[in-house]
Amino acid sequence: MSTLLLAVTVSAQNRIVLVEEFTNTGCGPCASWSPELDAVIENRFGDCVAIKYHSSYPNRHDEFYNYDPDTQQKRHDFYEVTGVPATFVNGEALSFRTSSCLDETITRQMAQPERVSLTLSKGIEDHRMSVHANLTPLQEIESGTSLRLFVAAIEEHITPSKPYPNGETSLHYTMRKMFTGGEGIQISDDGLHAGQTYSYGASWEIDFCDDETQLGVVAFLQDIETKEVVCTAYSGSGTNKENHLTLVALADTPDFICVSDYYGKVVLRNDGYNMLTTATLNVKVNGALQQYLWSGALNYLERDTMAFDGFHDFSLSDEENQVQIWFSDVNGIAAESNRINSSFSNSPQAHHGVQLRLYTDNKPNETTWKLYNSAGDVVHEGGPYADPMTLYVENFQLTQDDCYLLEFLDAGNDGIKGDNGTGYYQLFQIDHAGMTQHLTQGNYDGAVHDVYFHLTEASSTGVVEIPTDEVSSGSCHDLQGRRVPHQKRGVNIVDGKKVVVR
Repeated sequence: MSTLLLAVTVSAQNRIVLVEEFTNTGCGPCASWSPELDAVIENRFGDCVAIKYHSSYPNRHDEFYNYDPDTQQKRHDFYEVTGVPATFVNGEALSFRTSSCLDETITRQMAQPERVSLTLSKGIEDHRMSVHANLTPLQEIESGTSLRLFVAAIEEHITPSKPYPNGETSLHYTMRKMFTGGEGIQISDDGLHAGQTYSYGASWEIDFCDDETQLGVVAFLQDIETKEVVCTAYSGSGTNKENHLTLVALADTPDFICVSDYYGKVVLRNDGYNMLTTATLNVKVNGALQQYLWSGALNYLERDTMAFDGFHDFSLSDEENQVQIWFSDVNGIAAESNRINSSFSNSPQAHHGVQLRLYTDNKPNETTWKLYNSAGDVVHEGGPYADPMTLYVENFQLTQDDCYLLEFLDAGNDGIKGDNGTGYYQLFQIDHAGMTQHLTQGNYDGAVHDVYFHLTEASSTGVVEIPTDEVSSGSCHDLQGRRVPHQKRGVNIVDGKKVVVR
């Protein structure tokens, strides 16, 4: 049966960075590093693309290496790779094998000026892939003899029937065929001339692939003397789909909220070959749905960031609040993106009144705090404190139902835990009778720490006139659960611990 996948021409709208990875299906460290690398590539897809070459060690039966060992080995030798994993970004060895280092290196490489325009097209018919690349220098490039063009078919996602020897259950961006061989092809003997187009074309009878619909093509021009990758183009598997939107990331959402108010921003990318012009963002919280219209003009692999807010029509859960986000109606047809699942917690919910219990560290003079209402006004503040390793009890006098932010500040920028002794805070609800109920607790390091709570049925009764005699429910506990009885106003000594009640 004939299989036809559309031939699509793409050109880099922005500089695309090439990540080359050397790996092996028997390599344990490769299995640990690959998910981190893949996550960065997926998040930055369109900014970058990856090719993963395979090595003959430690698993000498690695099928990806053995399919074309000559090509694989030449790329190893070119970079002088003697052990895996090894990662190169636009020909530059990655300094540290971390997600942040990879992300920063991609960003730095993207800032380099583009000197060559590279367009790439591919087509698959009757199990044969054809590729065509055009290079057009944007300026005169003299060192033509050291510039080589490389064109490779990669399989974006591979899911084996059983795990590989190193435990990996999926592979991504795996090289299947290097059309130009491991040494690439020389485009010109006398340099590249501005405005002059240089062309390359080839085909491959597909005989080493799990899923043809996952095949993409990467083309890149590399200086084999300096190892610099001058330019890169990519025609991915998504270009076989007319309308294909990928939801890349969800960010800037609340971790804790006081009332029903959800907001954030999403990053979307056009992975189809039609220009992306419209789509509907669906935000579902605890089963309630809110929709937002997106419109724009994105070419293949271009992305956009969309902010959303004003979602109030949902009920908070007693446990974790569940969120699901996706795009539908892509370019006006019944097409949907992938979905991102997330969650958030409710801030502590208090009734009537709130009490802060703060146990200082050995530098109490560094500790202050401010309590803000939802309008951003400071309604209470405290500190700095005089006594180290002392429990201070502060009763907030609040008469308005609101969402409040309690902001702890540390002048030494090291918080109340760690080298200066372990301090902590606790928040309690106080009812009309002065009975307390634990809301939350914790400690912190750094210069700033925020705690939110929602107060309803606010009443000065029971806050101003709190009985300070010890009551059965009015006892303190430290973070280790040790009981510190609530005492009368003033300075009390309880089990050798100073307690200041205000």
